[in-house]
Amino acid sequence: MSEKQDIGKHFGLLASNTQSPELSEKFLKINLSFLRRLPTRQQELEGAYRQKDWGQLQFHAHRLAGAGLFGFESLGASASELELALEAKSYDKVTQLFEKILKLSEQALTQRAELEQLLASKYP
Repeated sequence: MSEKQDIGKHFGLLASNTQSPELSEKFLKINLSFLRRLPTRQQELEGAYRQKDWGQLQFHAHRLAGAGLFGFESLGASASELELALEAKSYDKVTQLFEKILKLSEQALTQRAELEQLLASKYP
């Protein structure tokens, strides 16, 4: 499943929750908050990678691993894989996973405008 499908499914589930619209609104706002912080998280990850600061890279990968909680399952899983690869000192996998995370992050960020529109139309 692509990241766009992940988040589309996630937003759809949240937005269609008619039993608790307040809960849906809160989840959507939390997801938007995550997306707003994602560029900073990307920069931190990139900085650690460029400096080959594996400890910091592992720390930032761990922080991104929670992305699955916000509907970005592929991003969260890849960040967890990177964290484990760094822990195991499997540096041959690090570049591949790092590049995958950057790609998935960019895909997630394309959903930000969609989420902002959804919030504005559903919860004015």
